[in-house]
Amino acid sequence: MPLELLHRSLWSGAVMHSAPLPALMDAARPSPRHTGPAAAINRQPLRGMHVAILCAQPAHVLEDFGSAVVDLGAKLALLNAPSWLHSAERAEGGFAEAAHMLGRLYDLVDVCDMDAATVDQIEQHAHIPVFDG
Repeated sequence: MPLELLHRSLWSGAVMHSAPLPALMDAARPSPRHTGPAAAINRQPLRGMHVAILCAQPAHVLEDFGSAVVDLGAKLALLNAPSWLHSAERAEGGFAEAAHMLGRLYDLVDVCDMDAATVDQIEQHAHIPVFDG
């Protein structure tokens, strides 16, 4: 039997200590169907995504952004920016091909320690979101 509560009367001190309060509290508790593995999935909006951090010193980024990404359910890859840039310049298809490969491997890339023009080029060729973090 549903309980009908008038929202304005709930703020009254007399009503808060009367019988409807336990019913209100019971209604606010999560039901058993909203717990378990399915509920954990809903708390991980990045589940199934692959995120790369392209940074000269990726270890310091892992503490903040990286741990947040993992907590939200994504898989994280730490890429050393100088090594990646060196490899990209030497790649057969050049920088554009290396950036395109980032787009094939990852759903988004967070770049730090690079100039804005390089970040824009990566985003242009990768066709994925590239954040200048």
